[in-house]
Amino acid sequence: MHKIAAALFAGLLVSTVLPAMAEDWVAARLHGNVEKFANGSWSPLARGDSVPDASKIRTEGGGRVELQRGEETISLGGNTEIVIHQAETRRMSYSPKMGR
Repeated sequence: MHKIAAALFAGLLVSTVLPAMAEDWVAARLHGNVEKFANGSWSPLARGDSVPDASKIRTEGGGRVELQRGEETISLGGNTEIVIHQAETRRMSYSPKMGR
């Protein structure tokens, strides 16, 4: 009986935790020029756009963006470029280029 209960609990835990970990970031607030890299080129990022794992995001001079995923927030100021990685694939998000 304990093995069945443990298996059910583990299944419930995995089914509730994995979708939360797989959520994309969402562009909640934007100001100025903010772009995402997709399909080999840069394009404007709009408020409400989804930003999946391994996405490149950059802001220009006066650009700012706030990305949200559940309770987490990433805020970027101007002249910033980042690549977003999920915690399970990398230890943290990183910025390959700070400023231009």
